[in-house]
Amino acid sequence: MTAPAARRQLLQQLSDGEFHSGEDLGASLGLSRAAVWKHIQALQQDGVAVESVHGKGYRLAAKIELLDGDSISARLSAAVRARL
Repeated sequence: MTAPAARRQLLQQLSDGEFHSGEDLGASLGLSRAAVWKHIQALQQDGVAVESVHGKGYRLAAKIELLDGDSISARLSAAVRARL
């Protein structure tokens, strides 16, 4: 998995605003806890506010809703999609 893809999936998992342990995140992404930590640091450097609490894990400081171009496009009418 590429680094951007891993970060996107990590961000998706954290987008619910709940705490997720590094172990659980790593298991679901097929990464080590150390790799998860490095991706968390990269997200923070990109300006994403990620909280880390010992014994609880990671969560986003504020819940977010990620936009997905394919999902948005699928909800548009055929006429609107044709104009885009």
